[in-house]
Amino acid sequence: MKYFSENFKMFRNFYGLTQEQLAKLLQIEHPSIVYYETGKTMPSISTLLKAIKVFSVSLDYFILFDKCQYSKNLKLLNLGQLIDRGDFSGERKTIESNIRMFLKSKHTEKVYKQDIVDVKLSNSFNKNIKILRNLNNMTQLQLGEMLNISKSLVAQYELNSFPPLDRLADLSNIFDISIHALITGEKLCFYFENKVFGEDILLADHFLSLEQHKILITLMEAVLKNS
Repeated sequence: MKYFSENFKMFRNFYGLTQEQLAKLLQIEHPSIVYYETGKTMPSISTLLKAIKVFSVSLDYFILFDKCQYSKNLKLLNLGQLIDRGDFSGERKTIESNIRMFLKSKHTEKVYKQDIVDVKLSNSFNKNIKILRNLNNMTQLQLGEMLNISKSLVAQYELNSFPPLDRLADLSNIFDISIHALITGEKLCFYFENKVFGEDILLADHFLSLEQHKILITLMEAVLKNS
């Protein structure tokens, strides 16, 4: 997945971290960051999970960036839910106004996706592959044919192996579920009591830039801090 190295560097730069600082946060050696950003190697699953905690984003956004179809900025969405559930009617209107101002210059015709698959997932990628394959009434051979790989490799994925990043994207498409849910078991599905506010937050998450996300997050954090 050639563009992942660019995404990795972009997120690091956006959050103002040096390679050394990020390496320390991820508990890895500095050369590993260099290898990730030059595309020489890919991070392990444990490193990916640490990285999304540092950046507060979904695995789909971290791996795919602008090609992501699912929820992106988890911090933005979680703050939005906190404000949705609190007594912030006036503040919500201010946030909505900012979102709509930002959205004026965006094309929002594309559909964003949420995880709606009705099955309980585990926190194990290997177990989830088997769960989802069985849910879709697929044999290992059939899934292998869809991925253009052998049945034995599918069996390894269900046991203890982990696929390359581009194959994760293929699995996401086949099972109609986010990469984030595939790996963590945590479905990317956000509900809001205030439907109008919720729709604005979901649109903001999907269509606005990281810089605009940052502005909205700062605004929402101020609302919660002053409550």
